Amino acid sequence: MKVIRVDNYNRESVAEHVVKENLTILESRDLCAKLRRERPDGDDWWYMEKPDEYRLWRGREDLI
Repeated sequence: MKVIRVDNYNRESVAEHVVKENLTILESRDLCAKLRRERPDGDDWWYMEKPDEYRLWRGREDLI
């Protein structure tokens, strides 16, 4: 599993980023929960867990 950072407003032009890879399911859930709790107010990012095969959205590069 991997933890990725995505745009909180789901804008298509914003790319996704890998936070950490090669985690177990429990490790990825714990890390996502921790990152979500520690988000400062006004933060534009959300954290999700995805399988290792997941292809990241590259934002504008995928739109062109």
